[in-house]
Amino acid sequence: MSFRIVIGLMLFLFLFLLGFLSVSYGYDTFGVFKRNKKEVMVQKMAVQQVGVGSLESEVLAFPSPAKAGRTQIGFRIGGGPMSLRFELYDPYGQKIYEHEESYEIGYHRIPINEEVLGYTLSVNVYYYLMMDSEKNDVIAKGKFGVVR
Repeated sequence: MSFRIVIGLMLFLFLFLLGFLSVSYGYDTFGVFKRNKKEVMVQKMAVQQVGVGSLESEVLAFPSPAKAGRTQIGFRIGGGPMSLRFELYDPYGQKIYEHEESYEIGYHRIPINEEVLGYTLSVNVYYYLMMDSEKNDVIAKGKFGVVR
């Protein structure tokens, strides 16, 4: 084999293993939520059309790990308004918070703190889903840790 073919095959294999050739397939680092072709992991988020608007960025918690249970979930909407539902789960799969809102184009944050929840999150790992409110489809998921 020529050197160019070998390099090309190695690059293809590397990109395939990283999951850049497929948006809806790949490794699952969360293992808590059931996967299907409509879900996209946070690490592999790509633009997805949902109704008129679309999610144009990763859905990430910052800071993570969260100190004293205070963090924000940030994301960007493009293409038009979009109705989303955010759900937060404890490590045991119990839904502990839900927020539904229609978002305009731009960057948005959902605060997670004692004022919003009514109590301080304990030290643990928490999981979240971002869903299309109209279709009830999961369009992003992620997790964040809480430290003292």
